Amino acid sequence: MGVLAIGVACIDTTIEIDQPLMENRKYSCTGTTLSGGGPAFNAACLCALWQADAYLLSRIGTDENGRHIEAIAKQSKLKLLGCVDERFSTAHSYIVSCNVNGSRTVLNYPCHQTLNDFTFQPLPIKVILSDGHLPALTLKAQKYYADAKLIVDADICNENTIQAAKAADFIICSEEFASDYLGEALALHDRTALNQQFETIRELNHRQLIITIGDRGAIYKIGDQPEIFPAYPVKAVDSCGAGDIFHGAFAWCVDQQASMLDALKIASLTASISVTRKGSQTSIPSYDEVMAKFRQS
Repeated sequence: MGVLAIGVACIDTTIEIDQPLMENRKYSCTGTTLSGGGPAFNAACLCALWQADAYLLSRIGTDENGRHIEAIAKQSKLKLLGCVDERFSTAHSYIVSCNVNGSRTVLNYPCHQTLNDFTFQPLPIKVILSDGHLPALTLKAQKYYADAKLIVDADICNENTIQAAKAADFIICSEEFASDYLGEALALHDRTALNQQFETIRELNHRQLIITIGDRGAIYKIGDQPEIFPAYPVKAVDSCGAGDIFHGAFAWCVDQQASMLDALKIASLTASISVTRKGSQTSIPSYDEVMAKFRQS
């Protein structure tokens, strides 16, 4: 069995400050962290570190950031599929992280990529995790690996993400995606209205839907009414990459044929541990640490 992640890989530079950002202010930085980043890369690294047969399909350049990504992938035993292209500059991000509340502001320098000409090869892929940035490639992969389950990380509500989500076996969407798609805020305190909103989004694929709502947990449905799975209580110091880590742990669970509820528990627990540490990939907890806490929960 194996996991294929499709989407963005980049290098993150996290800049730490001791108060939330406001316009027209000067801030003293208290530290910096350099790590791998990007939703697909973060999730794929987790799967590889947890001993899954993991692959990443993304586009990186031959510049310093690209070489750094290659080094991280090699150390994590993550396999890169036709990623390197000298015509492109590797994507990178600057992330301002607040030490007080764990909030962050992200400035992205994307690598404009399509990869639609990529030729797939026989691999033991049972799970495809797409960050929604490359819908045509995602659908091509789904067609080639016909027995694989497709998970779509629907973070931003746009045409690309919606196209990929319509084909997904599992949509894991952010609260921002849900609100933008619905044109209204989630009715978290009205279960009847929330159920209607949940079903409206689920009409995209008529399969499984999970809505992540930050430190309040995740909304899922097993039965007639949506339930809120609460986040594990922790003191957050840096939330960067937490969503990607949630998706990676969930994909790992699907690859391991875990139940929906166990997958939610493990993904939520993994993300909650990650926010207690600095950086995105540097905050990925080990398999042993997560499973020890999972058995205690």
